[in-house]
Amino acid sequence: MIFVTICIGEERRNDTMHLLNDLRNLDYKVYLLTNIEFDIQKFQFYNVKIVKLDVDSWNDFQRFQIIKTAFLNETDEYVYYLDSDSRFFNFRNEKFDKEKFENLLSTIDFDIMCPWFLDPIKTQLIPPNINDNINYRNFKFGFNSLIEYFKTKNKNYYEDIEKCSPLETLLIFKRSDRMISFLDEMLIIVDKLIVEEKKIGRIYLASGCGFAMRMMCSVYNINIITNKIVYHFFKGNFLKEVFLFDSIIDRNETIF
Repeated sequence: MIFVTICIGEERRNDTMHLLNDLRNLDYKVYLLTNIEFDIQKFQFYNVKIVKLDVDSWNDFQRFQIIKTAFLNETDEYVYYLDSDSRFFNFRNEKFDKEKFENLLSTIDFDIMCPWFLDPIKTQLIPPNINDNINYRNFKFGFNSLIEYFKTKNKNYYEDIEKCSPLETLLIFKRSDRMISFLDEMLIIVDKLIVEEKKIGRIYLASGCGFAMRMMCSVYNINIITNKIVYHFFKGNFLKEVFLFDSIIDRNETIF
């Protein structure tokens, strides 16, 4: 298993350093996509592979670039994506065991594993309004050109827009040729999306990708499921003292 994360912007450095330290302690290789300088030798992050990205800002689809890079450069079966503010939590009675964890994954039929599903795709394919505040993240991606592209690619478009989008904070991907094609498709979609968002002057570009993921899962025969395994040992927003998953943590919960 390879872990991957993204650090775009200096303000994300501290969160990322904490996560990298967690993963070093677990003895996992990590791919880090970033546009800032990290002195990984100084901090002895010998397990970290830096992939530089020459951009000024973050978008939600950049994760697919680093996931694809990890698959193409390693032989591991799984790539585990974590947002940079995620942390490893070892306060359950059940302890993290690398071999048990990967053996457990091998018993489950999935291509992508996410924490849970959110709202239907159609709720994010609402056309943008000219009065929308461009200074905030906006999740209305219903541009005519993008919708027409989806319809061209997906013959079940009207059925699939009723399906729910995944929460993308923590994700586990399983290797396959179909998966590489799926990741390539995500990078095509983001280029189309950013062109449209720039036309209306949005500040935060492509600030959601779950709707596109779920739409294209049907096209590429990708089995996306929810499972608590994906967030059993990792949680988002630790440094902000907010648990994104499960406000009450069951110390006795088990997955093995």
